[in-house]
Amino acid sequence: MNNKNKVFNIIFKILSLLFLGYIIALITIDFFDTSKSYTTTEIIVLMCIALIIVLGDAFDSFQIGNLISIKKENNNLKEQIKTMSQVMNNINNITITAGAEVAMKKEDATLNKHSEPNKATSSLIKENELISKYLERYNLNNATIIRDAIIRINNSFENSSMPFDCYLKSKNMEQFIEIKLLVPMHDNFYYLHKQLQYVSYYNRENSANAQYVLVLSKKIMEGNNKISETNRKHYENMINLFKDIIDKGIMKIELI
Repeated sequence: MNNKNKVFNIIFKILSLLFLGYIIALITIDFFDTSKSYTTTEIIVLMCIALIIVLGDAFDSFQIGNLISIKKENNNLKEQIKTMSQVMNNINNITITAGAEVAMKKEDATLNKHSEPNKATSSLIKENELISKYLERYNLNNATIIRDAIIRINNSFENSSMPFDCYLKSKNMEQFIEIKLLVPMHDNFYYLHKQLQYVSYYNRENSANAQYVLVLSKKIMEGNNKISETNRKHYENMINLFKDIIDKGIMKIELI
């Protein structure tokens, strides 16, 4: 079938070039022989058609063709991303040989009280304040608390881990908590999706019902400046995007 297409393309190109050559010959004769006009309106129309056919055959060599090719590649890439997302959402179909576990990072995240405060330590202090208020709000001070926890996956398909700011466990509840001092923008939603996938994986492998909790500082949205306005918009976009997950109770967004 491919050989027939190649032969047809070669014959088509030859005929197109011969026809175009004939039109060019008529124009040349008409240019030198002024006694008679060979290029009528019909001939000019045929010439344009022939030119379009020839150029269309070699369309990929032009910049417009390349732009369309790029557009097609982008569409293919979107389809691939969509397919990958569906595969990740349907990971239940994969046979797992080992479970997921919660562990503590080796790095100690405690503050050095004798060091001068900088941007990093200031952010950590604010995060500690938010998690403390969250624990007080729901009276969770007696729960098992792991700061800087990770979900580690070890199986025949994957060996990876995902960090969380905090892990809480009580008799009737497990929560993986992520703390953000600023409302995540749209570009950061992928990371939240990834964390949700790890929590879902953890639940499935351990027959658990852990919840993903995103703790945000409400102060950043209470002002009348551009930063507060921008954070409010990001918050609305995030609520709309994760609405179904929130309604199912898999995710909770807490303003403190």
